[in-house]
Amino acid sequence: MRSPDTLLAATLLMVFVAMVATSNGYPPAARLVPMLVGIPAIVLAAYQVWRERAAIPLVGVGRTTERRRKDPIDASTIAWFVTFALIVLVGGFTVGGPIAVIVSQRMWLKESWRTALIGGAAAFVLLYVCVDRLMGLVLFHGWIALLVR
Repeated sequence: MRSPDTLLAATLLMVFVAMVATSNGYPPAARLVPMLVGIPAIVLAAYQVWRERAAIPLVGVGRTTERRRKDPIDASTIAWFVTFALIVLVGGFTVGGPIAVIVSQRMWLKESWRTALIGGAAAFVLLYVCVDRLMGLVLFHGWIALLVR
């Protein structure tokens, strides 16, 4: 492997392949979500491995593996991810998903409140109505719901 990015992409590819392979032994209802998440993740991780291996811009004279980072991860990205994870843990996917859509559309896409709220409502409909009610898949409802019960 030439860089930490390639190593990370290859590791993720192996994890997703193992996840899909393992889920083949599950009952049909239990294997839906690992397959639904795993198969697209395998495609994306394989693409990332190919992209990292195919076009690594080398810096300096001679062969060196030091790379220039085009898109550095900044503190706001990490803060957004940690905040989203905490919202999902506390309030569940039905609450965390729409909030993440609204916040990301306002912060990064600079959309209006109207567009962000429509996106949040669409995320709620997708998560609650389609996934939870119509498909019957139980999403994590959050720690608050566990405490209230």
